[in-house]
Parts: sequence; structure tokens; C-alpha cells
Amino acid sequence: MSSIPILGRWSLNTYFRVGIYFALLLVEQVVRFLVSYTPLALLVWISNAFVGWIFSRQSRRQNDGQGPNGKLSDDDIHFQSLMKCRNVEDFANYWGYPLETHLAITQDVLALHRIPGPRVRILVKFPTVSNPLSICSTKEEPRSAGLIPSPDGTPVREANLDESWNFFAQHKPSPQKPVVLLWHGFMMCSEVWICHPSRDRSLAFTLADLGYDVWIANSRGNKYSCKHVSKKPSELSFWDFSMDEIVQFDVPATVDHILKVTKAEKLSYVGFSQGTAQAFASLSLNPTLNSKVHVFCALAPAAQPEGLSASVVSNFITASPDVIFLLLGRKRALAMAAFWAEIIPRPIWVEILNVSMQYLFSWTLQWIDWREKLIYYSHLYSYTSVKTVVHWFQASSRRFE
Repeated sequence: MSSIPILGRWSLNTYFRVGIYFALLLVEQVVRFLVSYTPLALLVWISNAFVGWIFSRQSRRQNDGQGPNGKLSDDDIHFQSLMKCRNVEDFANYWGYPLETHLAITQDVLALHRIPGPRVRILVKFPTVSNPLSICSTKEEPRSAGLIPSPDGTPVREANLDESWNFFAQHKPSPQKPVVLLWHGFMMCSEVWICHPSRDRSLAFTLADLGYDVWIANSRGNKYSCKHVSKKPSELSFWDFSMDEIVQFDVPATVDHILKVTKAEKLSYVGFSQGTAQAFASLSLNPTLNSKVHVFCALAPAAQPEGLSASVVSNFITASPDVIFLLLGRKRALAMAAFWAEIIPRPIWVEILNVSMQYLFSWTLQWIDWREKLIYYSHLYSYTSVKTVVHWFQASSRRFE
């Protein structure tokens, strides 16, 4: 085959793997079509039943989750409750933090989540779960002296709704509070900062408890910033953006909006992965922005990624941007991922991502607890444009077109 032009560039084994890849794409489309016509209630029931069964097995295996009546442990109840959180508001409500949503306008409409103060020590009643298939049980644990358990076990005072609203109204951030902006990584959203099952290990909550006015950004195109002043997500032009637009427009506009609302002179910027790369670029190109950022903290800083460890896939998609556009289209990248994350039972979804990240990046992720993955992986992915994906692959190969 080496004498055949173009075709001889790959070995027979490589062609076999590429064939398997396209076969899996075809199977995915067929299964997706069949699932689309399956009643949603049936899919939800299957998913909840599978998760409950997995938790029961895990508890028995660890010998710390089964009581005399076969009930789940409080720890398992806590994890199952967190698994029901679907967005930032759910997590904030679960832990008892005030939350605001703001919009910063460029041409895109960028959503910002604000935690203006520390944890509100007035929480709703915390339910217990005797049925592993559902956490919607109305049965409650006995309580005394008007105290109820919060999610982390700390007794807090029970209060009526009016008292809670009065507490929120009195708990407004002061202009003297230090302001901090958190920006997520590639193909993520604001949920990654608050989805940890331990409240004190979520950076956004920790900063709020320390007295910061916390703002969490969302990059254009993700689940919270999927709006535009004149375009619709169904239009191709809506997704015609890459890192260039985020650097040039979104970062400065977000910082300006926060400073305008808080009346602060400067803020602190904490970025993760792509959130650091866009800050490096924006601060380099925009001298005015530098005067508005007090300190920049780069977590897992990204400038030039190493690329994929799977050589077959890496060689295939870095050959030309047209290859990525052929595979992913020209709108949002991996749009099917969000669909399958909702349909596939979480334990299976966790294993799919484990295998994928092991193959593509050689990440074993063995240091992350299995139950934590059940929560993380459901909030790990959010939309971005295919052009942004192309931008990153060009950066890894140092070939910009």
C-alpha cells in the first residue's frame, strides 16, 4: 500500500480503526432515532432504577450504607440529592446560598451567576429517602427544638418563607466587598465551580463564605449563554465565533458589567484552563482591562495544549480544519453529548467518559471518587462552537489557517 499515493499514508490498522469510528457514528444515529420515540417517562424510570440499584450495591459493598431496615445511609442520600441538581440554581438552593443572574451584552447575551454573600443559615426542610428509586419522599427525620439538619449535618433553625425572604432582603452585598470573577474551562459552564459534593471544596462557595462578592461567568454558546441580540442558535451565523471573539469582546464586557453593578474599581479574576488562556490574551491586547483586574489567578493554565494522546485520532483531525468541520458540522460541537447525558443511566455514562478520556488523553482519573463522578460528569460538558474546537487543535499543532 505504500506505493499508492495518499492511501499509503496510513497503515491497514489505522484504516480499520477509522472504519470502526464511522460505524459507531452510524450506530449512534440509529439508536438516537429509536430513543427519540421512546416515552420520556420510561427512560427516566429506567435511569432512576439503575442508579438506585447501583447505590444499593455500592453501599452493601462498603458495608457502611445499610441499616437494619435496608435503608440507604445519610451519605448516599446526600449524593442522590445532589444528583438531582440540574443547574446552578439547584446547587445554590441545596446548600442555602443566595443567587442572582445577570446578563452582560456584547452582540451575544452572556449569563453571569452571582453569589452576593455567605451561606444563608435558614434552609428548607431536608427530606430523607427510604426508596432508592426516588428522592421525592415526603417523610422527614424527627427533629427537636426547632432545629433541622442541613445537607452537611449542621443543625440550622427552621423558618417560614416570609422570614427567609426578609433575610435575603437584608443580606445585600456592600460596595466594600472584594469582587472576584470565576471563569470556567473549555466546553464547560458555571456549574463546574459549585457541583462538588463537599461544600467547603467548592471554590465559589468558599469565597462567598470568606466575604467575597462572587461572580461566575459563562462563555458564549454554552447552556446559559446561548442567546444573541439578533440571531438564533439554529442559525449558522450564531456559531461563527472562536476564542478571538471571547478574548476581544466577552472578557472586557463581562468585567465592565460586574464593575458597573458592584461599583468597585477593580476585581480579581480566577480562570481555569480555557478561562486562563482567554485572560492571558485579553489582558495582553487590552491595556485598559489591566487597570480593572487587581489580581489574575490561573488554575491549570492553558496556552498551547499537548493535543490528543490517541495518535490515530490526532493525526486525523489535525490534518486540516475541514476534517473537524466534516465530523462535527459548523455549529455547536458534540451537540449529541448533552442528549446522551440525559438518556443514558449515569453509571454507564461515567464509564463511557472514563474510557473516552483514557483513550484520548491518557487520563485515568483514579483519584476521583466514583460517586463524585456521578455528579461531576453530568455537569462537565456544555456547548461551544466548532470553530472554538478548531482553534484549540490549531494551537496544539501550531498550524493556524
